This record gives sequence, structure tokens and C-alpha cells, in this order.
Amino acid sequence: MCSPAFVMMGISAVASIAQGSQQQDAAEARAREAGYQAEQNRADAQAEEGAAEVRANRQRKMGALVKSQARSSLAKSGVVADAGSALKIQDYIASSSEEDALTEIISGKYKADKIRVGAATLDREAMYERRAGDNAMTSGFLNAGMTAGKSLLGIYGSKPAVKSGWQVQVDE
Repeated sequence: MCSPAFVMMGISAVASIAQGSQQQDAAEARAREAGYQAEQNRADAQAEEGAAEVRANRQRKMGALVKSQARSSLAKSGVVADAGSALKIQDYIASSSEEDALTEIISGKYKADKIRVGAATLDREAMYERRAGDNAMTSGFLNAGMTAGKSLLGIYGSKPAVKSGWQVQVDE
């Protein structure tokens, strides 16, 4: 039959390992969630860039429509649309429209970059969670080993070493 000390040692060691395993599982779950959120952020960033392109194209179409309406109004009033001030007005409308379109694209890229930074932060968080889980599991095994070692020392009557200066003496 096993001595109660061996039984307690075994229970304590198993408890240490189980606790480390639970902490590792919890950390892995947090890491998976952070990874999922990072992937979602990357998808959101890509969607933002696509939406910016759509807004820019809409801006260009509106600019072309305004330019066409201005040209039509000028032609109805008898002004030559391809010369002088009429041409300058049309060029201004076109350049303003393109500037607005490029502003949309730049703004979309800026927003997407901010979202990607968030994704990178979440990736790092996931990595740290995995490390914490691995450390918890390692700690569980180390605690189990130390518990076993202490118990065995206590069972077999080993006397603790006493440090004295540079030398270690064992009391007998």
C-alpha cells in the first residue's frame, strides 16, 4: 500500500499539471479570438480601400456630369466651349473632381492602414497569449516536479543542506 505522503505528492503533482493545462487552454482560446479579430480587421481594411475606390469613381462621374452640364450651358448661350474662359472653367471642374477622387482614395488608404495597425496589435496579443499559455504549462510541470522532489526528500529523511560561506555542509 502507498504511504499517504506518496498519495499527497501524486495529487499535488497532478493538480499542478492540470492547473497549467487549464491556463494554457484559456490562453490559447484568447489567442484564437485575437487572431480572428486580426483577420477581421484585415478584411475590413481591404473593404475600406475598395469602398474608397468606389467613392472616388463616383466623384469622377459626378465631375464629368458637372463638366458636361457646364459645357452644355455654355454652348446654349452661344459661347465657344473649347476656348478661353469656357475651357478654363471645364478644366477647373475636371481637376477639382479628380482632386476630390484622389482625396477619397488617400483617405481610404489612411483608414485601412489604421485598421491594419490594429490587426498587427491583435496578432502580437495572440502571440503573447500563446507564450503565456506555454509558460503556464511549463510552470505546472515544474511545480509538479518540485512537489515530488520535496516529498521524496521528506519521506526518505534527507536532511537539508546548510550554507556556510562558500562551502555547503550537510548536517548528519
